[in-house]
Amino acid sequence: MEVNALGVKTRDLRETESRQGRNLRLGIDLDVQRVGQEALGTSRGAFVVMNANTGEIVALGSSP
Repeated sequence: MEVNALGVKTRDLRETESRQGRNLRLGIDLDVQRVGQEALGTSRGAFVVMNANTGEIVALGSSP
């Protein structure tokens, strides 16, 4: 369904059948994640730790 800026329906869009996607492998390092969360504590902010060689996200978090 498509709506305009006022939320009024303008037309129906086509439906497509769902299909199974590919597997996702996570590379989160639990120890690094814990250190990041502890460093953030109750402060507002975010952190991202990335492996510079592979681009893999090792840890990430945000608060609130």
